[in-house]
Amino acid sequence: MKYLLEELSFDTKILERKTAKLIFLEEEDKLSESVARVKSIVEDLKNKKLEYVTTRIKASNFPTIHALESQGFKLVDGYMVLEASVENGEFYENIREATEDDIPRLQEIAGSSFSKTRFYNDPEIKKSQADEIYSQWIKNCVFKKAADLVLVLTKNDTIVGFTTIKKNGNIVLIAVENNQQGKGLGKILVRAALKKFYEWGIKSSTIETQMTNISALRTYMSCGYKITESYITLRWSLYEN
Repeated sequence: MKYLLEELSFDTKILERKTAKLIFLEEEDKLSESVARVKSIVEDLKNKKLEYVTTRIKASNFPTIHALESQGFKLVDGYMVLEASVENGEFYENIREATEDDIPRLQEIAGSSFSKTRFYNDPEIKKSQADEIYSQWIKNCVFKKAADLVLVLTKNDTIVGFTTIKKNGNIVLIAVENNQQGKGLGKILVRAALKKFYEWGIKSSTIETQMTNISALRTYMSCGYKITESYITLRWSLYEN
């Protein structure tokens, strides 16, 4: 079971513990082999003085999932990957590119929009830390460090939603203000993103969302996205082992 450990400086700073991502390069077919491998991986985590480690596994890979759980990894998230063909979409007058002046408003919306994600599901992460992750994340997107473009949706000159996208066709984040949800604004943001991808010459688009976020799944599928894969996220914490 080959693997990589990618240290995460952004997460480390906010969570105030040495954080990394565990990436498996191959899978084991037998539980006994997986358990032995994961035991050696955990020793490696400790030797590298890592304190918090996450990994994403295909939801169908039960031998590895069970092996990780047997060695102290905890389930914190499940998500779907969806893909759509890119076609030219409708132009929306109330869609524009975000500016630095928009950051406080975007952070306000982000602070109440991602409660279903692993950062809020994990009892090892404080709510204030999860809030800070998304606050800094959207800021980095505007500065083109975590995305290539941020599109905002306005209503009466007030931002009510946003989406952050990359030039590989991926929609990274999408959010609508709580009191504006259920009005089809998420669909407008997705279609605006698809139009931008078309202008960039991109042929296909991907988006991810939590398995439990049924309303988001319905929105994406109504825009032509289809589910292509499902994953779960597990994490290991030094302080629980």
